[in-house]
Amino acid sequence: MWMARDVNNSKPVMMEPLRPVVIQHSVTHECHTFIQCAAAMLEIQKTFITNEHQDTPYNFFIGNDGRVYEGRGWGLQGSHSDQFDPCAVSIGFIGDYREEIKGYTAVSDKQLDTTLKLLQYGVDVGHLHPDYVVFGAKDYKSSASPGSNLYNAIQKWDHYDHKHQYSNLICEQIQFLKNKDELQNGTLEWYVTRNMWGAEPFGGFDSALEYEPLRLVFIQNTGIDGCWDFDACSLTLRTLQASYNHEGENLPYNFIIGKDGRVYESRGWHTDGGRSGPYGLCSISIGFFGEYSNSEYDAHVKTAQINKLGLILEDGVRQGHVDPTYVVVTARDMLAENSPGVSLYNAIQNLQHYSLKYQNMTCDKIYSSHENT
Repeated sequence: MWMARDVNNSKPVMMEPLRPVVIQHSVTHECHTFIQCAAAMLEIQKTFITNEHQDTPYNFFIGNDGRVYEGRGWGLQGSHSDQFDPCAVSIGFIGDYREEIKGYTAVSDKQLDTTLKLLQYGVDVGHLHPDYVVFGAKDYKSSASPGSNLYNAIQKWDHYDHKHQYSNLICEQIQFLKNKDELQNGTLEWYVTRNMWGAEPFGGFDSALEYEPLRLVFIQNTGIDGCWDFDACSLTLRTLQASYNHEGENLPYNFIIGKDGRVYESRGWHTDGGRSGPYGLCSISIGFFGEYSNSEYDAHVKTAQINKLGLILEDGVRQGHVDPTYVVVTARDMLAENSPGVSLYNAIQNLQHYSLKYQNMTCDKIYSSHENT
C-alpha cells in the first residue's frame, strides 16, 4: 500500500513462534498522515537499499498516525542486530524519541495500542509465542534507541523484560527455551547444550555412574585457539567433532569453557570425559578453550571463565552428579602433563576445592579412603 520496492534478500527467521520483540526508533521526521508516512517509508527503504543494499531494517514500522506499516513482515529476519536478527520481531517507531533532543517525538497512546494489537495478532496466527518478551535496543547493545520517551512507555508493558533476562541470551539459547521457568536460575545465560552448538549425534560413551557422585574434577586446556563468542566457539566445536568422528571418536571432555564465559556441553554428565587417563570413570573432565601459555595471544584466563566453572560444578552438585566435597585437580598434578597453561594453572590453584590429597591414588582407593574418613 505504501508502494514499496520489491527487495528479496531477507532470510527466514530461525524458528517460529518467536519470543523476542525488539523496539527501536527510526530517527527520522515524524509522519501524521498516510501520505506522509508512506513517503517516509519510501525514503527509509531508499536509504537502506542505497547504503546497505538491503530492505528496510525492521519487520514493522509504527507511524505517528497510529498505523502499522509493513517492513519485512512476518517470518523474515530484520537487520537491526546481529544478535537477535534470526529470532526476533523488530518494530521501529517512526520519529526521534530522545527527550534530550529539542523537538523530540512523543509517543502517543494510539501508537502503543496499535503495537500491542499487532503483537496479539502475531500470537493469534502463530508468529509470536504467547510468552513473548519485549525490550529496547538499548537493553542489549550500546544504543540510545528507542529513545527515552518511547523506552519509558514500553517498560510499562506486561511483556517487557523487566529482569533483563533475555537481553543476555543468544538466539540458539532462546530457541531451546521451553518456558520462562528455565530462566529462574540463570543457567540458560551461560550453558550451551550440544543441540545449541550444532553437535552431531554420537553414542558409545563409557558410563561414570559407578562412581557418582564424582569426587574428582579434572581441569585441562584444549591446546587450540581460544574463542571469544558463541559463533566462534560453536564453529570450533563442530570442526573438532568432525575431526574426532573421522577417527571413530567423539569430542573429549565433559564440558568445555570458552573465553566468552559460556560452558559448552561436550560429552555431558555421567560419562567418561576421555581426557583424564585412569581417572576417566571417577572424574568430571573440564577443558578450557586456549593454551594459557605466554606464547598465546591474550593468554590470561578470564574471571568469567572461573566463575562459570564454579557454576557448572554447583549445578553438578545440585543434580547429584558431583560430590559436595569434590576436589579440583589438573593434568599437571595427576598425569605429569603440561596442561593447563601457567595462567589457568595458577587460577585453579587458588580455588577453595583445589587439593592434591588424591594424588597417586586409583579411583577405587579414592573412594575407599573417602569412606574411611
